Amino acid sequence: MTPDRFIDAFLAALSAGSRAGSLNVDAETSEWSEQVFGVLFDIAMTQNYIVCTEEDYGFPDRKSFKRGHWENEEFLWDMTWYDRKGDYVLPVAVIENENKPDVHELLTDLAKTWAAAAKLRIGIGYVEHADAVLKTLAQVNKVMAETADLFPGASSGVNDVLVLIVAHEPLVAHGFIRRAGSTQYVPYAAI
Repeated sequence: MTPDRFIDAFLAALSAGSRAGSLNVDAETSEWSEQVFGVLFDIAMTQNYIVCTEEDYGFPDRKSFKRGHWENEEFLWDMTWYDRKGDYVLPVAVIENENKPDVHELLTDLAKTWAAAAKLRIGIGYVEHADAVLKTLAQVNKVMAETADLFPGASSGVNDVLVLIVAHEPLVAHGFIRRAGSTQYVPYAAI
C-alpha cells in the first residue's frame, strides 16, 4: 500500500464515519482509539493483510474470524500490518497512534516508526484545534531534520513515511507525507 492510497482510505473512512455509522469525536480516549483502530483494521482487511496489535479494540470475534488475519500481539508499534508472501516477511506498515495532543508524545511515537524496516510508517497524532496543525507540523519537521542521521531509514530513500495530525473539533484530518529521501513532511490532503 502506498502512502497516497493509505491517506485516501483513512481520510475517506474518517469522513464517512467508519464502521458502525459514525465516529464519536466526544468519546473518551480509549473509545476514540477503538474507533480509529477499527478504521485501521478495516483498511488492512481490504488489503488482505495480517494485523498484529495488543488490544482487542472491538475487532471481530477471533473465533469466527478467518485464521491468519489476526494476531493478538503487539511488537514495538501499536499496530503492524503484514502481507505474508514467501518465507521472509517484512511489515507492510507500522502504525503508532498517540492520543495526547502533545507534540513531545507524538515525536516519541514517530521516532519508533522512523526506526522501523517497513514499507509504510504511519504516525497518527492529535492537536487541540485546527489552527495548531501547522505549528505541530513545523515542530515535527524541525526534529526530523535535526535527527535524520539517527534514523537512517527515515531519509535513505528506502521507505515513504506518513504522519496524520487529526484535529478533533471539528473533526478535520490533514494528511502529510514525507517522501523517501526527504526530511520534511509536506501536506497531502485535508477534509
